[in-house]
Amino acid sequence: MGKQKNFEHLATDITNNIYLRWTAHGAPFTSTSKYPYTNLHPVSQEIDLLNGGKDYVVVIGLGAHFTAFPLQIFIQRLLSIRSALERLIARNPDTVIILKNVNTRDINSFVMANSDWLSFEFNRAINEVFQGMKVVLINAWDITVAFDSFRIHPLPSVIKSEVDLFLSYVCPRQ
Repeated sequence: MGKQKNFEHLATDITNNIYLRWTAHGAPFTSTSKYPYTNLHPVSQEIDLLNGGKDYVVVIGLGAHFTAFPLQIFIQRLLSIRSALERLIARNPDTVIILKNVNTRDINSFVMANSDWLSFEFNRAINEVFQGMKVVLINAWDITVAFDSFRIHPLPSVIKSEVDLFLSYVCPRQ
């Protein structure tokens, strides 16, 4: 086990009125780092706490840390997230919702839990569950394939491309 990590990170930009909050999802969760699991909550519960609005952008990275678990558990998680997002959109339809799917990954000795095949299946589930919803998909799979990147944690150039795509949906054109 690695060093214990914080389950939440905050950043603010007072000048531009930006507040950014990142939190890890609740169990199931696989990692070599230690997380204080008692403080982690399901994504759907976190979404239900949001007011939403035209100045809100909700970004959810789906799939990471799940491939060690059966696809059915992942689909249950997706359905729970979909329901929470539907409630958020009902509360405030101007909320921007962005989903990031699973990127390609390197193959290691534990192929059953860490393979592109599993990631591909998870992405198919993401596409099916969120079909027809008012959400934007950052297709990390296609981006990592385009960069010929097969790493669980992509290189900075790949991440920059994902962030640029994300910003194209949330930043007004000047």
